[in-house]
Amino acid sequence: MKTDPNFLRLLIGKVLKDDMISQYGSIVLPRDKVLDEDDIRKAMKHPVLYQSRRDDPDPFNYQKTVNEATIQLQEIFRYARHHNRIPLDEVQRRFCPMVREISANPTLNKLLQALQAKDDYTIRHSVAVSILSTLIATWMGVGDSDLASITLAATLHDIGKMRVSDDILNKPGRLTQEEYAEMQKHTIYGYQMLKETVGASHRQALVALQHHERMDGTGYPLHLASNQISLFARIVSIADVFHAMSSKRIYHDELPLYQVLDELQSGMFGKFDAEIGNTFLVRMMETLVGDDVILTDGRIGTILLIHRHDPVRPLLQMESDYVDLSTQYHLRIASVI
Repeated sequence: MKTDPNFLRLLIGKVLKDDMISQYGSIVLPRDKVLDEDDIRKAMKHPVLYQSRRDDPDPFNYQKTVNEATIQLQEIFRYARHHNRIPLDEVQRRFCPMVREISANPTLNKLLQALQAKDDYTIRHSVAVSILSTLIATWMGVGDSDLASITLAATLHDIGKMRVSDDILNKPGRLTQEEYAEMQKHTIYGYQMLKETVGASHRQALVALQHHERMDGTGYPLHLASNQISLFARIVSIADVFHAMSSKRIYHDELPLYQVLDELQSGMFGKFDAEIGNTFLVRMMETLVGDDVILTDGRIGTILLIHRHDPVRPLLQMESDYVDLSTQYHLRIASVI
């Protein structure tokens, strides 16, 4: 395999996400290695396989913990519906510690599988948005006190749906104009419920109100734009849209992870906070490093490196060369194998 100097310059200084294994099973370069030119030349001498972290034994049981969190939140939401108030202490004492435990062990591909809705979508969606928002805030460097606050806010972002009828929430077909208008009011209902809840902050109430607002003013209910939308709501909106797109719903099947990320990046400009969105896309695309993909021209390659400036167009290792999708816009990933 020939060594391209331009390719070398791309990789120098990057951190290796997975072990690089020779065809004989020895480690050529270990995970977490900061690559220099000698490392790259060493790797070029070997037919290399990639040992993904995802194949490592993982003692943390995501499915069990997510299922337990879903049961806890289902009881909390049921109480809110029947009593028209939020048992905030129960959320903080019983649910939020589970989110922190899950978020502290982020093997993302296993987590995403566990978050697929197998029961009440509204409940598991709230679990997912809470966990994903906590992860995004962590990646953004949010401090501990704000992190706890956004976990709670994200957990309750859809609490206003407890004031929307089940007939509308669970309707299998398209909502009528009147039903859709009522569904949109869940943002206002949630804001009101949190404002009436002792111990909930104004910033947390704003997440319920603003998580469907968009940076270009096309969202609802107030058509806010740009910095009129709180930081917490901007984080939660990305987690909300991502999980909705990647979940099986009554009216659409779940989409593969890469397709969701590709569509999210395409629709991100003008709609979502660019810095938050890019951080999320980079982290999510990094979960696909080492995966084989099929390109639109039919060739198969392996994802090798994620570009921060264009995360859904990574560098690929092909059979005998490399393809950098960030410079070859006539090609794109058709599917992940």
